Amino acid sequence: MDILSSEFVNQDAETRESPRNISSDNIEVLLQGASILSGGGGGNYDTALERYRSISPSPVNVKDLSDFCDDDTLVTVFGLGPVENQVDDQLSIASKSVRLFEERYSEVDGFVLGEVGPDLIVEAALAANELGAAVVDADVAGMRAVPSIQNEIIEATSISRTPLVATNGEDTLSIESGSGREIEARLRDLSTHDLWYVTGYANPPSDYSAAVQGWFDECVKFDRANISRLGEGRIYSIETTQSQGHSVGRIRIQGSENFEIFLLNENIIAFRDGEAISQAPDTICILDERGIGISNGNLPETGERVEIYELTYNFWQNAKCLNLESLGVQLQDGQIEFESGLTFEVSQYDG
Repeated sequence: MDILSSEFVNQDAETRESPRNISSDNIEVLLQGASILSGGGGGNYDTALERYRSISPSPVNVKDLSDFCDDDTLVTVFGLGPVENQVDDQLSIASKSVRLFEERYSEVDGFVLGEVGPDLIVEAALAANELGAAVVDADVAGMRAVPSIQNEIIEATSISRTPLVATNGEDTLSIESGSGREIEARLRDLSTHDLWYVTGYANPPSDYSAAVQGWFDECVKFDRANISRLGEGRIYSIETTQSQGHSVGRIRIQGSENFEIFLLNENIIAFRDGEAISQAPDTICILDERGIGISNGNLPETGERVEIYELTYNFWQNAKCLNLESLGVQLQDGQIEFESGLTFEVSQYDG
């Protein structure tokens, strides 16, 4: 397959070039790219595409931070909870969180992605279409999806996350102060069993300079990532459970080599024949035979053929907000232990 080879990325380049908007003409390409960049999180490609098509919004402009006025208000909107917690009306819940934010705090001029993923692009596009706003070519997570708010690449900056409004469609919570860890704790208590949508991080464009810019082109071209193909095989087994508001588990893939991918919502560490070969903050993506990144909220059947890739970005080199330590994950003596206490034995192979 070798889906992310230069041959694939550059094939039919004219059709992969698109105007600076999100529309029915380019939504498939954007969501495919986002499914790869998200590393198992960020929503499911097929579901996100179906939701977009069911509403069929007008094209929405994608703007750089520099295109906005100094007094414009930019926000993020994102879902929070285990990746399995999908609901039929999640777009209406996302839209409600935006409306509540505007009612209580400020009009919104643009949407910065909370992370890169199929759901995030569709949610931002539909919210922008509803308000007559724009989507910003920047994200606060770092060109990927992340397990927790405190793993966002902006964690070490002074950008304000509050005020924010969270809702599950029925109940509502407003948070007006707090660190990433404090906000995370309050929201995780709510989202253990329900999917909640958050609108917040309201800041002028200049304050978003710490966000990573350029997700639009990256979804189409992958020209900023250092890409390594780790291998391929067939899904052998899947073990997942919900713990502390996250999906935790392991995916085993067998081929000429044996792979184990451990996940905490997103894929966080990969082993090949018992040896660790990749870990967060690098993105580990599992691709199906269509070249679509597999969502950990909608894992395939055993036996399906897949490829495994690693994507690395230079801007993550010195960041400490996303690694095994910050995720509360310990790798020791052939065991993976999660912060919740869940433990997995890493399979060992004779060699």
